[in-house]
Amino acid sequence: MRFTFRDGLIYFGPFFAILAITRDPDRAVPIYLGYVALILLGWSALQGVRQVRAIRAERRFERSMAEFEQYLDEEEAVLNEAIKRHRQANLEAERSRIESAALRAELTRLEREAEYRAAGWSDIDVMSGIQFEHYIAALIRSAGWSVSTTPATGDYGVDLIAAKNSHKVAIQCKRLATPVGVSAVQQAASGAVRYRCATSMVVTNAEFTKAAKQLAVDHDCRLVGRSRLLEVESWMPQTM
Repeated sequence: MRFTFRDGLIYFGPFFAILAITRDPDRAVPIYLGYVALILLGWSALQGVRQVRAIRAERRFERSMAEFEQYLDEEEAVLNEAIKRHRQANLEAERSRIESAALRAELTRLEREAEYRAAGWSDIDVMSGIQFEHYIAALIRSAGWSVSTTPATGDYGVDLIAAKNSHKVAIQCKRLATPVGVSAVQQAASGAVRYRCATSMVVTNAEFTKAAKQLAVDHDCRLVGRSRLLEVESWMPQTM
């Protein structure tokens, strides 16, 4: 460490000033030591004040940080609540939209089924195969059964599955201009096993061949022809 003339003046200047005033080294030394002690005491006090200020500043900083963290937590809570309300509003809007769409679809289905149930023979005999399936489904639903359709392909000869009180019926629908043959009975009977239905049934706007009627007896398959088609209560099974 380099000792400069300025340092010499700071450390020893007061001693020589005291010596010049007192003109007595014996008196100058104690006065100088007192001066040094006073300087050291002042420096120590200054350091203490600085330390206290530093502690207070640190505490103020900690309080500020705590208050800032609390502010962030409060803002986060407000933000989360806003996000929650926004999501809830979106969910409610989406639910309302879905319910409205479902209601419209249900109303459309009911209107269509009402039209099907009101159909006469002139309408039934010109229906497509799909339309005839919808017509039969509308009749069965009017009797208190729930009805579901099978896939368009790979349906195992079953077009509709009717269910009520755990009783299931496999139904094949045939809109034809000629009598229904044995293949329809075979398909309905095998499809009932595939779909685990208690009853198999073939429904047509026509009638059945003699062979089909005999096979239906052998397989316990119900046949519904033109003469009974409009009387759905008479050909759907009675369930408890």
